[in-house]
Amino acid sequence: MKRRRKDESNTSESESVESPMKKQKQNPKRDEATIRNEMLDRGALLLKFSVTKKPSQKVKDDWRIIERKGFLVTTLGCLIPASTYFFKARAKKVGYDCAYSFFIGEEPRRQEMKKSTNQFGWDTADSMSHRCHRNQCASFLHIVREPRWKNWKRNYCGYDGRCDCGVEPSCVSRYYPDHFQRDEPSYLTYETKGLKKKLDEMFGTENISVKLLPRDIYVNEDTKRAARMKRIKGSSNTLKETKKKLKRKEAKTEAK
Repeated sequence: MKRRRKDESNTSESESVESPMKKQKQNPKRDEATIRNEMLDRGALLLKFSVTKKPSQKVKDDWRIIERKGFLVTTLGCLIPASTYFFKARAKKVGYDCAYSFFIGEEPRRQEMKKSTNQFGWDTADSMSHRCHRNQCASFLHIVREPRWKNWKRNYCGYDGRCDCGVEPSCVSRYYPDHFQRDEPSYLTYETKGLKKKLDEMFGTENISVKLLPRDIYVNEDTKRAARMKRIKGSSNTLKETKKKLKRKEAKTEAK
């Protein structure tokens, strides 16, 4: 598998949202419930989006998997998924890729993201940009597909506090270099007054709607899944013990 290009999105602002979403060591064996609870502890919201233009079943399933774990939602409109879906060289699902396919209705053209230039030598390869300059963001309002030279140009935006790179659609926040600690964003939480209205104003469009789910909507499902896994694990352990006993019995028989 080839490694993805790190400049595929505005990764110059590659810092994570430090608080309440601090970097965690990635454990591929963590289950959905564990990741979701971690997200909720950090102030995440459980949301369900609907689009009028129906995506393929695979695209829909990929997005729902991410969606079920919750999002940290900034007042600027960033949707930060679980860190499992941040950009990584070999990540199977990247949040902003899945969002683009689900909301925009197009698959990122990976074959067009290889090196290509125009007659002046400008890099024209297809690229995913973040207008918010947060590489972790999966908001359909903030991601845009454009030539890489435009992506790079966005990385010199907002010197005086407003978008001044000249690229359209315009950036929604200032660019920060890697070494610079950007301001901590404000988040929408379950305690935010008028939350449903704010979410609808932020993400609702003619073709897209968002529904706020209760914090405990998956609790019963998670409990049943945990009990089932416990039974399976118990059965597996019992089988292993039985095999060990048979081996010991056979060994004693051969010894006689």
